[in-house]
Amino acid sequence: MMKQVIIQQAISALIRALPPRVLADGADYLLDAVEKAIEQSETRVDDDLLLPLFKVIRTAFSLPDDD
Repeated sequence: MMKQVIIQQAISALIRALPPRVLADGADYLLDAVEKAIEQSETRVDDDLLLPLFKVIRTAFSLPDDD
């Protein structure tokens, strides 16, 4: 339990120390990877639910989808 708390605090401190541009690039990379996996899946449910949600997230945080 204590180990988990220490790890969470360390990650939180690292995130606060990162410049906003690095965080934005990381979020963009993560969204790109998940979007690609969703587009390659055979189901349409995730396409219809998650891709529009990711578009809203990109708009809200000014993360262009220009890959």
